[in-house]
Amino acid sequence: MRGEANADQSARGRAVGTIRILVSAFGDVTGAGEVTVPNEHADVFIAVYGWWAWVCRSSRLVLLAHEADLGHEAAPNVRTILEHTLVMQWVADVGGTRSPR
Repeated sequence: MRGEANADQSARGRAVGTIRILVSAFGDVTGAGEVTVPNEHADVFIAVYGWWAWVCRSSRLVLLAHEADLGHEAAPNVRTILEHTLVMQWVADVGGTRSPR
């Protein structure tokens, strides 16, 4: 049982570290004032950027809940973040729906 507790603690530590990286990256990008995107990726960027912002801010919400010992209550948010991230990744992989000009 002790090994499971250590594994859970290790996973929690990695998750918290990952969320901190996401939140920091979000701050860096939004604080930059502008982002340059190649024309061929503009449509996908516009679609995915809003999702990415939502994922980062929602991840921050989960981190705040975890730090307030409300991690269990944030579980539905975690599931939604995972689902949206998977769809966002799919959109990024597939690309835009417009035909090339």
